Amino acid sequence: FKYQVVASVSTKALTIPEEREVLKQLKNNELSFIKESILFESLFNYIVKHVKEIHMVTGIPYKTEYYWHPYVSIKDNYIFLPTSLYYCVKEEYIMKRDFKIFAALADLHIGLNRITAASMKKQLKEHCIKVLEKLPYLDGIFILGDMLHTVVSLNSEYSQLYLWFVDQIYKIAKKKGSTVIIIKGTPAHDNDQLSNIKSYANNDDDVDFRIYETIEETTIWGDYHILILPDVKVKKDSEYEKYLTKDKKYDMILGHGMIDSMKFFTQESETMPTKSYTFDTKDLIATSKGPVIFGHIHQYQHIKNHFYYAGPFTLLERGGTDAGYIIGGIYDKDRSKFK
Repeated sequence: FKYQVVASVSTKALTIPEEREVLKQLKNNELSFIKESILFESLFNYIVKHVKEIHMVTGIPYKTEYYWHPYVSIKDNYIFLPTSLYYCVKEEYIMKRDFKIFAALADLHIGLNRITAASMKKQLKEHCIKVLEKLPYLDGIFILGDMLHTVVSLNSEYSQLYLWFVDQIYKIAKKKGSTVIIIKGTPAHDNDQLSNIKSYANNDDDVDFRIYETIEETTIWGDYHILILPDVKVKKDSEYEKYLTKDKKYDMILGHGMIDSMKFFTQESETMPTKSYTFDTKDLIATSKGPVIFGHIHQYQHIKNHFYYAGPFTLLERGGTDAGYIIGGIYDKDRSKFK
């Protein structure tokens, strides 16, 4: 006869020596088990440990089983491999997640001398990096221009902060499987310094890390059609307008620049170009089923809950009231549904 012991316990952290012992016992006994990636690792290990103890006392053959969803039971779908632990998510569960989660940041302006590198790093670490790391899902990280405020020397604290921040974003994307999109902002700010981080786009870790300095159409997440609109000089307005087809062609538009309703808006920290393309908000909205998210204006705002300025990461203007970034979601089956 074969019996099965099912153990239910509350969360309890294991010490490192305890965890090693559990894994050693698993390997020696070639136990069959599953591990669901959404569960706390310590909880799973604790269950395995106590099932093992029950086996040692009773001699009852056993395996572990964990009910992670009221209607789905994972039993023998995955087995232990001696060389490594695989975090397994049942296919049916993956299929049930029919949405994407993304973070959109803009206008960090690293190098603005009234905000020290130390202060900005502290803000980024506490209110951005740690937050993104804790999100259960993160499919996209979008940086919508003006990461830098001016040219920074390689040995400066601002340059080190810039490279540190990009490296942190890369590590999060690697861990969570996120697509990273970085868009060129105002030429007077970014100053072609995105070239300093292009090595991340040519990585060996299969991280989907992209940098855009020209107007492009692209695809992410399999079948999401995205229009990228950096702040670039164009000889004719038609170079932008040919993409604004007003037929809900794209699932999302990401960009940096001025819109018609804000063209007389002035910003202390912004060097406003004498001539730049001004986007018609109605055209942008009519061209995208999903959200249109831009950088450039240092105040979070939206138009008809469809066009969004992500706002600056930190307060840059006197009298400013909003700072931060967007964490949004979009529904796979109907890209016009987003929040």
